[in-house]
Amino acid sequence: MQVYKKDVADIVMAISNKYDFYTQDILVYLNCWMGNGIIVNNKDEPVRTQVKIIKIEDIIRGFFITDSYDKKILLKYIFIIPEYRREGIFTAIIDDLKGQCEEISIDTCEKPMIHACNKLDFKFLRTCDTGKELCFVWKK
Repeated sequence: MQVYKKDVADIVMAISNKYDFYTQDILVYLNCWMGNGIIVNNKDEPVRTQVKIIKIEDIIRGFFITDSYDKKILLKYIFIIPEYRREGIFTAIIDDLKGQCEEISIDTCEKPMIHACNKLDFKFLRTCDTGKELCFVWKK
C-alpha cells in the first residue's frame, strides 16, 4: 500500500496537535516537505527534509523529521507517543540513522533528550544560536 505525503502530514499534525508538540514549527517543516522537500542552506547546499512515521506492528508510535545534506543528518524533531516511550525506539532510530550518514546533530533543551544523547555517544558541541538549546553531535 502506497503512503502519500498528505496522509503522513495529517498523521504528524494530529499527533503534534494532540500532545501540543511544537505544532507551528512542525507545520512549517511539513509545508516544505509537501513541496519538493529541498531547500538551500546558507552555504548554498541543498538540504533535504524528510518526515517519517514510526510504526511498529501496525501501530503508530510517533514521528520524526530530519534535514540532511552532505552526509550529515540534523534530527529536527522526534516525538514518541508517551505510552510507547522507554521501549528502545529512539535508540533504534539513531542506530538506523548512523548507518546512513557520517554525522548526526541534535539541538535540544529537553533533559530526556540530553540524557539520551549522552547515552548514545553524542558529544556536546556548543550552545545553539538561540542560546536556549544545546547542540550535540555524533560522528562516524
